[in-house]
Amino acid sequence: MNIHFLYAMFILTGFLSGSIPFGYIAGKIKGIDIKKHGSGNIGATNAFRILGVWWGMLVFILDFLKGFVPVLISMKYLNYPELVAIAAVMGHIFTPFLKFKGGKGVATTIGVFSALTPVQLLISLGVWSITFIITRTSSISSMAFALSLPIVIALFKGFNSRFFLAIILFVLVIVSHRENIKRIIQGKEGKLR
Repeated sequence: MNIHFLYAMFILTGFLSGSIPFGYIAGKIKGIDIKKHGSGNIGATNAFRILGVWWGMLVFILDFLKGFVPVLISMKYLNYPELVAIAAVMGHIFTPFLKFKGGKGVATTIGVFSALTPVQLLISLGVWSITFIITRTSSISSMAFALSLPIVIALFKGFNSRFFLAIILFVLVIVSHRENIKRIIQGKEGKLR
């Protein structure tokens, strides 16, 4: 099979996988348009707030898997599965099924790095946990996680393709959190209790 076709197929599959709006679907199952409640986001944090713990956990797991599965499979066939990882996270943030307005990309980012660099991911999740314990704010914790990931990868692996992937995904996570950043500056960002 032509390698360019193979890359195109995996990248498209990653994007479409990432695009599935599980939080929105879960809300519809419960008769709630999650985009009209809480932060208006379709990701796991808002699902926790609006739909409850069990639905929030389900949304997180599904958002995780839609990054993890396509990247894990592509690692067997591609030299640069990082391209599939970017596609999956972009699909989540810019889902065409909801007029290109999706989630923040954090759970899907965790999914792709679980396949690519699980040890470094665990360290960065430790950063998320410590930040969350201190701030009780999901958005601040998520941005701290996204910032720590390329640093941790650089320390352990050097400046390789996964480091540059982490930089790109950090930028995407920051862009997707721009409204949260405004609320943080204004002192209006909600906390999870």
